[in-house]
Amino acid sequence: MAIETKDRVDGLLVVIPIVNDNPFFSECLESLDKQTLDKNKFTLFLSVNNRTPDVVNDIKKRVSSYEFDYVIEYSDILNSGNARNLGLAYAQQNGFDYLVFIDDDDLISESYLGELLSKISFSTFDIVVSNVMFRVGDSDEDHPYAEDYRKKDTSSMFKVRRFFNSPWMKIFRVGTIGEYRFPDLKRSQDVVFMTRLSREIKSIGFTGDESIYYVRKRLDSTSRKKQNFFYELYYRFIVVFKYILPLIFKKGYSIKFLLSRCLAQLILIVKNSF
Repeated sequence: MAIETKDRVDGLLVVIPIVNDNPFFSECLESLDKQTLDKNKFTLFLSVNNRTPDVVNDIKKRVSSYEFDYVIEYSDILNSGNARNLGLAYAQQNGFDYLVFIDDDDLISESYLGELLSKISFSTFDIVVSNVMFRVGDSDEDHPYAEDYRKKDTSSMFKVRRFFNSPWMKIFRVGTIGEYRFPDLKRSQDVVFMTRLSREIKSIGFTGDESIYYVRKRLDSTSRKKQNFFYELYYRFIVVFKYILPLIFKKGYSIKFLLSRCLAQLILIVKNSF
């Protein structure tokens, strides 16, 4: 494992897992370069998985043309969960207070990092959630999670369950995450991580509408391709019976919330297969 670093600052770590060749990574970097937040207020952690040294050097060359500070860490494990875990470990080992996850093909609005950081640093929120939209080509479409964002109803874990499907569109306190990590799964590692972490989330805040996380909607993405029914059945059952249901017997979890996570996994069997 090799690490390439530039100057780093304390405060906010932005973790970007880079697992597969992605033609949209340049646009992701451009959106980070346009942030209204001062560049000395955040550091990029680029977790490059299963890449040749030549590709790592190319990524370093591209990032070094920008003014923000960065860290590049290489691992030969091809898994986005592992990539995020490396970022989590780095944040904790180097005294960062806050952490944001961004996928390497997604974009963020200019005020995204600044408003997330401002909202959480002047509050007692465990996480702060942003607005979210789909980016389709050069156009934007409404994202289903935006409905819950607009409601801003945090009266129960069940009401905010959609915010626990993925680690993006939010900022975390590094201290809240503690020892929680993404599991070694090919799929649904985000849901398992967020579900496990849910008992530590006591308070949720929201940004203004202009702070937006743009999810790249790609028809050729693996998550949108139809999968083999029996593969889906096998994998979702592992997620449900090995990772989620056992949490019912642990203190601090909402049973209704956990059951909703199980039901969502079972629905995905049909949705992803037919």
